[in-house]
Amino acid sequence: MLKSELQARARGLGLSDVGTKAELEARIAQAETDHRGRVRLAFDESVAAATHLTALDRGAVEAARALADKVDAWDVIVEWARDDAAGIRGARPAVPQNDNVSLASLLKYMESLGLTPLARKTSLGGAAKPGGKAGIGDQIAAARARREAAASGSSSAEL
Repeated sequence: MLKSELQARARGLGLSDVGTKAELEARIAQAETDHRGRVRLAFDESVAAATHLTALDRGAVEAARALADKVDAWDVIVEWARDDAAGIRGARPAVPQNDNVSLASLLKYMESLGLTPLARKTSLGGAAKPGGKAGIGDQIAAARARREAAASGSSSAEL
């Protein structure tokens, strides 16, 4: 298969299309056998690429992973509830048909971990939030400085 075809396949799976042909083949093979959904895979790739995360962030990372799994599985959960309610006349599914909270919560976790474009922009000296309040980027920079001062030696590879 040509590299351009592999890149298109990777994009179709929601994966990065950057890398050698062998790297793309390996990434695609893993994604096709991996049972994580697209949101969870993308989150895990972001965590792996983040150089500022330490072991102190592990709780937030795991909570965000749980939310990513819930976002990926929501349609399946709704189908199960519909199937359960189908046999009972007038019954409603045990879960709502849409989830208005999980994705927004996941994005807040990602922002607090510095994994969104806005969080990265503000942590790199971008514009502060309106009203003069310190943005999440300022909080990340301050936490990073405290961690470096403590010289914990942990890396994002441990996450």
